[in-house]
Amino acid sequence: MRIIIFFIISASLLIGCAGNQGYNPQNDASYYVRYDMKSQGGIITELDFIMILSEDEFRAEEFTVFYEIGLSEENSKAPPESSALHHAITKILVDHGIKTVKNKKNLINFIYSDETILSYAGVIKAPFKIQKKGYLPDSERYKIEVEICFSPIAFPERWKWLYFKKRIHDTWEHIIAIF
Repeated sequence: MRIIIFFIISASLLIGCAGNQGYNPQNDASYYVRYDMKSQGGIITELDFIMILSEDEFRAEEFTVFYEIGLSEENSKAPPESSALHHAITKILVDHGIKTVKNKKNLINFIYSDETILSYAGVIKAPFKIQKKGYLPDSERYKIEVEICFSPIAFPERWKWLYFKKRIHDTWEHIIAIF
């Protein structure tokens, strides 16, 4: 009897995990992405974009498909399509990613300096669907219209629950694989 109840509870949690989450194929690679803006004294000093393969990212919320337009930088050393894709992902992170702020005060040569790092984080699924691409007329800028499957990172209070759901999902898949 306990085994049957366990299977019913597991199945209901799996339906919640694998329910209608939009475009979310199982074979696609997941990437943790973060965009950091570092400023000192109110002046942006450094921009960092981090994209790391994360196959076991349990902290992601539900995935949603976003259509975004990216433009390449005018004097970029990167390939124009890559620069435009970077711009599109950055826009999605800033608009829909989880935002965190770190602030610290430094004392340099008896002068206080504020250092602030504003971070945007999320998870994206690759490959991306490119709708249109090409150079803008009368410009050297490259334009790309892309469809990206994106999920913001959940707030830390939800991480334990999401980890529990992932463990049950993995256990269920292992049980199914035996049969």
